[in-house]
Amino acid sequence: MKLCQPSSSQSKTVQPGSHHWDRGISTLDRRQLAPPGSIALTREVVGWLKASGDGSFTAIHVGVLAVILLSLENEDASLLRTPVGKVCHERIDGEPFLVAYAELQDVQLVPGVQGSVGSGHIGQALDALKLNGLITVARVGGALRIGRGPLAKSLREGSKT
Repeated sequence: MKLCQPSSSQSKTVQPGSHHWDRGISTLDRRQLAPPGSIALTREVVGWLKASGDGSFTAIHVGVLAVILLSLENEDASLLRTPVGKVCHERIDGEPFLVAYAELQDVQLVPGVQGSVGSGHIGQALDALKLNGLITVARVGGALRIGRGPLAKSLREGSKT
């Protein structure tokens, strides 16, 4: 017996188009189906997790990525903080950015969101997301600007990388 197989009583054959929720979806843009403020983590993210047998991309990375992308999408930085203060958001040339007056390693999740994950893990995850093109990080004056990287932009648009 294979794992993850439904029992014969649970198994059903579903014909394409037989449910109201799957009619015509192929002709619609995924972004049109998603509620405003939501993000999509495509199957590519699952592939990255599967391929990372060495721990270089883990659930912590996915969680931090989700918080960053949700914060950018909703222009709401309230889930993030630094030891010296808040993280803010701003728009530059139509693109949302998170702005912190700290080093990338000092950006943390607020206590209720962070749970038992240490702040060092958050900083390491942010470094890995930057290295892999999921976020951009730029120092402008004293401000650190965090934005969507090229890979996150392609995920947002639903394109393959």
